Amino acid sequence: MFIDIFIVIARYRGRFLGILTVITLISLGIALLWPKTYMSTAKYVQYDSSVSGSLGGLISSFTNLPSGGEKVNTEQSTIILRSRTMLDTVIEEFDLASVYEKEIQEELRLKLEENTIIEEIREAGIGFNPIVSVSVSVLDRDPQRAKEMVEFYLEELDDRMVEINQRNAQRILTAYEARYQQNLTDLETATQELVDFQKTYGILEPQTQTAALIGNAAQVKAQMTALDVEIGVAQSLLSASSGEVTELLERKRQLEKTYNSLIVDPVNATRSPDEVFTDATLDVFPALEDMPTLAAEYLRLFREATVQQEIYKVLLPQYEQQKMMVMESNSGLELIDQPNLPTYKEKPKRAFIVIAGFFFGLFAAFFSVSFADFIRKGKQGEQSEAYQKYQELMSVFQKS
Repeated sequence: MFIDIFIVIARYRGRFLGILTVITLISLGIALLWPKTYMSTAKYVQYDSSVSGSLGGLISSFTNLPSGGEKVNTEQSTIILRSRTMLDTVIEEFDLASVYEKEIQEELRLKLEENTIIEEIREAGIGFNPIVSVSVSVLDRDPQRAKEMVEFYLEELDDRMVEINQRNAQRILTAYEARYQQNLTDLETATQELVDFQKTYGILEPQTQTAALIGNAAQVKAQMTALDVEIGVAQSLLSASSGEVTELLERKRQLEKTYNSLIVDPVNATRSPDEVFTDATLDVFPALEDMPTLAAEYLRLFREATVQQEIYKVLLPQYEQQKMMVMESNSGLELIDQPNLPTYKEKPKRAFIVIAGFFFGLFAAFFSVSFADFIRKGKQGEQSEAYQKYQELMSVFQKS
């Protein structure tokens, strides 16, 4: 079998070598004339480079409130790079319609996608692992333009990531700001209501003031009891119209007025029970019978003011920190490899083209000499049946 093949090649060696040489030379010419294509590459990673990141984490650990806002991660950055908007921006920036000699936008996008290589480097392991770094490469006939296109890709990516991050942070800031302003209003209202209540009823410490009122009332009651004994003794020794009895009765009347004022009417409980309680002192402390209701109202107002104050303590740091996050919004991109200016072509692979042409030439030359040998044998009648079918086929093509 192999001997027959070599015999055929030897018989038609001129044709065989001619075809092989021509095709090999054609492939060599193609390899030499094929336009050179250069590739520029850059590689980046993403970090959380926010200055207030640690502060935000500390505040969030105490408040359990979200801070910062959703940021574009590395996975999403590759989506932005491959987006139609990004492709259209690059096409317009570098006038790729004239470079690629195409007018249809869809064809331009497909061509740019072919010339843009985005490679994701992931952590080693089984399953879906996070991206460690991303490399962006651009193929172009002009090495300088390839470098500039990679730089433009990265600049646009950074700008769009900053824009999205800032918009997300601003959305959270708006929510915090609305709640913070509401808290300021509520705190001012609660504080003013508490101040007005204290101005009206003079309550600062319900428990302490109630104890003081009860103590004063007890002292007044004790003095009244002692005075009753003294009046009884005086009336038994003196006439009812005597000056001493009249004076004792007047003192008793004043003490009863004082006692009733402590129980029913507001009085100045800070004064000694021996002092005379005048109308000018009746608006400082409430009566004992009003204390439960007033104390409950005071505690409610005090609680509301305290709650609003605690809310303020929580919201203010978060609000201020969120404003910092908006001002410091960034992409977090860090370049590991800067875009390079290629000095050696990426394509074409001339050796591969020549080798492929050589093997194709072998195939074409062998097919040609095999066919020539088939015709020779047919004319000599060695393959009459196959040769007749060949002649019949050729006649059909000639008629058509």
